[in-house]
Parts: sequence; C-alpha cells; structure tokens
Amino acid sequence: VDVMRYVDHVAIDDAIARHDGRACMQISGGKDSLAALYVLRPYWHRITVAWLDTGDAPRETHEQMRAIREILPRFLTVRGDQPAVIHEFGIPVDMMPPSAQQFGEIMHPEAVRMQGRYQCCARVIWNPLQRAMDSGGFTLWIRGQKNADPLKPELQSGHVDALGHELLFPLEGWTDADVLGYLAENGVSLPAYYAHGRS
Repeated sequence: VDVMRYVDHVAIDDAIARHDGRACMQISGGKDSLAALYVLRPYWHRITVAWLDTGDAPRETHEQMRAIREILPRFLTVRGDQPAVIHEFGIPVDMMPPSAQQFGEIMHPEAVRMQGRYQCCARVIWNPLQRAMDSGGFTLWIRGQKNADPLKPELQSGHVDALGHELLFPLEGWTDADVLGYLAENGVSLPAYYAHGRS
C-alpha cells in the first residue's frame, strides 16, 4: 500500500525543526492516530506523544497505551474525568429540554441534569488537553486528522493560530482505506473495538 507518497516529508521535517523540542502528537488510539504515530516513527526521539485518558476508557485502550508508552521516548498521559463531569453537569445529549437547562432546574428540580454533547467534550477532552499543551510549552500539535473525515474542524495542516501554535496533519490526504492498508502492511493491530462495528 503505497500511501507514503501522500506524506509531505518536507513539511514534517520543517515543522518539527521549527518547533524543536516543542512538538506534541495527540493520540487517541484510533486507527488514524495510530497510523500517524507510525508514519512519524523517524521523529519519535524529537516529539512527545500525549494521550487524553477520559476516565472511562475501556481496558483495551489502557493496555494499548501501556504498550505504546513502552516504545516511545516521551509519553504524556493527560487526565480528563468524564464521571466527575457527568456528575456535575449531567449526561451529554444532542438536544436539551428546558427543564434540564440552568434555570429550568429551578422550576423542575426533579429533572435529569443534562449538558450539550460538545460542552461535555470540551470539559472532558479539549480543555484538559489544551491546558496540557500550554503547560508543556508545546507549539506544534500533531494529529491524525484527514480531509476525508466527515466530522473535523475546518483547519488545514500548517495552520498557525494567533498564539503561534501550529497544526500538523501527516495523513491529511489519506482515506480510511489508506489508513487500514498502511496499518495492516506495517503489522499494527487495530483496537479490539473495531471488530464490533467501529470504523
């Protein structure tokens, strides 16, 4: 599977050189971040790899991260706390009834507490990860995002924000089939949950 032709090695070299010692790859353990991790194998000694432990990850994911931690020079576990966030703010939902909203609780104290899906993601994942990037001084953020992904921020590899944080997406031009083929060719096992319909 000759997908490495889609990898912009010059852009990767330049970005890691610009942010030497301040590059961090954010890994979830899913297929895309796994593929990106192995594409970046020549740079492992120059980057930190960070995993966000939501606090409710399955046993298989913890086992996977332990194995990855053992082969990397620098591995950072960032703590989220999904159970505590749900206890405080409620279960994540796509649509909230008035009774579950801030002032609705006053009128309906018996109502089930709820929060928006993306508010929950921010509290459990995005905010803790942002704090870890800031406290670690990381200015290059590497992710397995692809243009083919149906749900993704509309940001491209090379984007630099107002604070100087740069994004690097080594798999930007890949498809899901490219990713799966690359992992199979390189002997990288998918997490067990992919056998149960995760794509």
